[in-house]
Amino acid sequence: MFGRTINTFVCIILAPFLFDCGYTKLSTTKLGDSSLTTQYPEPFEVIYKSANNEFNSANSYIKKDLVLDGFAKASFSLSDNDKIRIYEIAKDIDWITLPGSIGMTSVSGSNQLWIRFGDIEKNVSWHFSGDSPKNENEKLLMKLEIILKDILYNNSAYRSLPKPRGGRL
Repeated sequence: MFGRTINTFVCIILAPFLFDCGYTKLSTTKLGDSSLTTQYPEPFEVIYKSANNEFNSANSYIKKDLVLDGFAKASFSLSDNDKIRIYEIAKDIDWITLPGSIGMTSVSGSNQLWIRFGDIEKNVSWHFSGDSPKNENEKLLMKLEIILKDILYNNSAYRSLPKPRGGRL
């Protein structure tokens, strides 16, 4: 019991330092009328899967489920603005300390996110069965999910792929 408490304490104390692991890129991105300057570790790679759609900045592709017609792929990369959006929320929810699965009632329809910040990699799967988050981390994870889906579904490469034919239950 005492050892686990110490491990948890060490993770909580060290987490902010681990996100700034020495591989940083200074990025200045215009957001509205203000200018946001932030740092994120390099390399910064993200693989996000939502149902059967995904974007993969590590291998530079975006994939769309065409249901009856299989899958379509296109070239993809994250913008600095997208990296900043993902990184800021990942820091807020203390991404590296999250368990590997959250709220999983079934694998079908779940979200999966793998992020590599510098030398740190973390993969988390989640699925929320209700509309209301149970705690602050779940609220932030839902906010991150909205941002990830916005990046996926509003990406010009994704939108240029054929429309799906058919549907899934």
